[in-house]
Amino acid sequence: MLRDYRSIPGILLSKTLFFALFLLLLLLANALIPVFNDQTYQALVGFMLDRNNLAFIAVTWLLLLVGEVFNALPFPYSLPSPLFSATGALLLIVFVYAFISKAGDSMGADLRTAFAFVPVFVYPLVFALVLFLGYLVIMLRAAAEAAGDAGFETAFDRRRKKWSEVWSKEDERKRRAKPLGQVAGEFRETVLDAMRRARRELNKDECGETGGPKEGEK
Repeated sequence: MLRDYRSIPGILLSKTLFFALFLLLLLLANALIPVFNDQTYQALVGFMLDRNNLAFIAVTWLLLLVGEVFNALPFPYSLPSPLFSATGALLLIVFVYAFISKAGDSMGADLRTAFAFVPVFVYPLVFALVLFLGYLVIMLRAAAEAAGDAGFETAFDRRRKKWSEVWSKEDERKRRAKPLGQVAGEFRETVLDAMRRARRELNKDECGETGGPKEGEK
């Protein structure tokens, strides 16, 4: 296979943690309402914590999650991915537009009129763009995998081989690397050995000076 597919449990865990963090931030923002004491801030936090809007956010998150899970599967099981991703992206843009409109209403500004083009042009554009790019990536990936299975080396194959060699060398270097304690022990033994050799040399010199009669003394 050409592509190393992501772990589905890893995707589920990361996205769930992200959504839980988002909810915690919302609760923190709600707890800070008395601190800021601002009408616009209170209106926006209340908008986010509205039951219907929370359900809308949860559905959007779920669609994007399902799209990413399908994208982690090999072809042709990944074909539903762009549909879920495009729908989730569309709902996300819808929510952002509603949030901006709510902010304008709370500040007394008519942002709905200023962004009236969003529902007409941006909604279909986002949906079509995400859908097109999703299927384009799937088709390119499938073609690259087919070329790899047929024995052709693609640019992706060469890039993956290069990085595999880099990581293999790095793993080999880590395996050959000595632990810090072993290095310290070898350094200590080297120092002690040098001291022992120096002591032996000094003893030889002392013995040479005092051990035998000098020439001429007989």
